[in-house]
Amino acid sequence: MKPGRVALLAVSAPWGIGVGWTWLGLALALGFARAPRFEPGLVLTAEWRMWVARRWRWSTTIGRTIIYHPDHRDDDPTEVDTRLERHERKHVWQVEDMMLLSLIVAALLWLSGTDVLACMVVYVSGGAWQLPNFLAAGLRYGFTFDAMYRGAEHERSAYAQTDLCIKLGKPWEELDALRDS
Repeated sequence: MKPGRVALLAVSAPWGIGVGWTWLGLALALGFARAPRFEPGLVLTAEWRMWVARRWRWSTTIGRTIIYHPDHRDDDPTEVDTRLERHERKHVWQVEDMMLLSLIVAALLWLSGTDVLACMVVYVSGGAWQLPNFLAAGLRYGFTFDAMYRGAEHERSAYAQTDLCIKLGKPWEELDALRDS
C-alpha cells in the first residue's frame, strides 16, 4: 500500500474502522448482515440479509464498511457490480477526506488554545460531516427520502464518478429541475 493511502487509513481510523467496523459487528450480531470479508485497503464488506433487503433497498457505506444489497449484483451472484463497488468505495474515500479535514480543523483549534478534549471531539466527528448534505438536499429538492438521498452532494459525486446514475435510469437534471422550480 502506498504511503499516502496508509496515512489516510490512519487518519480515518477512528471513524472508518472504529465506527464502521463496530456498526458492521452489531449488524452481524443482530442478524441483519452476513458474509463479512476484508477487501483491499482494509475495507470490510458484507451483504444485507434478504429480510432486511426487502425493507432497505440500498447498499450502505459507513466509514470503511460496506454492506451490499443482495439484488445489486450482476448476473453472477458471487460478484458485486463493479460500478457499485466503485460508487461505495468513493464513499470510503469521502470519509477519508472528511477525517483529514476534521484533523486539520482540530489541529488549528488546538493551536489557537482550544481544549484538547474539544479538539478530539471535532476530529473524531469528521466522518459524520457528510450528514448535513442530506439536510441541504432537502432544502434544495424537498424533504422526501429519495430527493434527500439522491440530492446529497456526496451521493451526486459518487454517482457521477461511477456513472451509476445511468444504470438507475434517472438523470440528475430531474433533481436540478426541482431546485429551480
